[in-house]
Amino acid sequence: MGSPSKRRHRRVHLQSDVTFRGVDIWQTCRAENISEGGIFLRSIPRDCVGTPVDLEFDIPNKELPVLAKGEVVWCENKGLEVAGCGVKFVRLYRMDRDLIQQFIAQAEEGRI
Repeated sequence: MGSPSKRRHRRVHLQSDVTFRGVDIWQTCRAENISEGGIFLRSIPRDCVGTPVDLEFDIPNKELPVLAKGEVVWCENKGLEVAGCGVKFVRLYRMDRDLIQQFIAQAEEGRI
């Protein structure tokens, strides 16, 4: 997340609604991309960097939603609204991490 030079993981396009829960925050937002290390979300409240969050979202070819714990690591502001935020995965079930890795590999091969 952040600038491309700081990214450690490959990321791919993902269009999915994400339930985003943190302290005094509970909303649905839209995922734009995902990597093994985290996810980029649109429409997150301002001044949320450092906020621990619970995420729930779908990825293609998975029956149950991915459940993840994360931390907002950066926000991109545009005027009075936040354009989006990067959330680092702090904890994922191994099965969910494996499915995210498979999704990324399939997306890079053009199979999704």
